[in-house]
Amino acid sequence: MASLAVRRTAEISANGVVSFASERRRPERTRRGTHDEELMSEPVFTVTPAAGRGWLVRRAAADSSDFFGDRRRAIEHAHALALAARPAMVRVLGSSGAVEDEWLFGPGKGVRRIGPLAPREAGALEV
Repeated sequence: MASLAVRRTAEISANGVVSFASERRRPERTRRGTHDEELMSEPVFTVTPAAGRGWLVRRAAADSSDFFGDRRRAIEHAHALALAARPAMVRVLGSSGAVEDEWLFGPGKGVRRIGPLAPREAGALEV
């Protein structure tokens, strides 16, 4: 739950009366809909299919990557890296470059799956 920011002001009128006011506002949120890594302050670990067979795990700002023969093991490795670098994000890309799944690892214990809807869930939402 987000905390409220409180701004307090004091004003003195012409006849010397002091009045106090406080205003409560929610802090501004940034919109995360574009999947741009430049907008993210936390590290992003990306799992992508390698040329041929296998999967690569790379950190967004790093030049190196780790190779895995199995997709599940690559995702587990990315999760372990993200846990160590909290707050962080793990993003799984398909062969077309589309985002298949995402997880956000918060600064505490929280891990939240924020990936796209599964095909059957997306079909249920269509009218």
